[in-house]
Amino acid sequence: MFAELRVQPIPDSEQEKIKSSNIYSKPTVINGGPGTGKTTVLIQRIKFLTTSSILEYPIRFSDFQKELILNENKSWIFFSPSQLLKLYLKNAMTQEGLRATDEKVKVWADFKRDLCKYYKLINPDTRRPFL
Repeated sequence: MFAELRVQPIPDSEQEKIKSSNIYSKPTVINGGPGTGKTTVLIQRIKFLTTSSILEYPIRFSDFQKELILNENKSWIFFSPSQLLKLYLKNAMTQEGLRATDEKVKVWADFKRDLCKYYKLINPDTRRPFL
């Protein structure tokens, strides 16, 4: 029988601070070179902000906000710049226990195109956006 380590990145103290900073107050920038844990922090932050652990912080949430935060189908969506990164992130998010479906992780260019079609933001004659 094989013993296998579970793939579960553990944030260090600095990453942990970033994960739980600026809770719904302002954007957080996650910046660093290759291998510094940006993806780990991103995934851990999404998980932190969308699970019941967020309710332990001294923030007053209305019942509507609580329902929205804890509703896995509505609480988050991630936009990737490319299909390749989307596939990588979906896999990493799934390994960390997030429900990372194609509805939750999207390529921005595809989503933007679909949004323009849905809201009829493209001029059908010129095939360019309305200004």
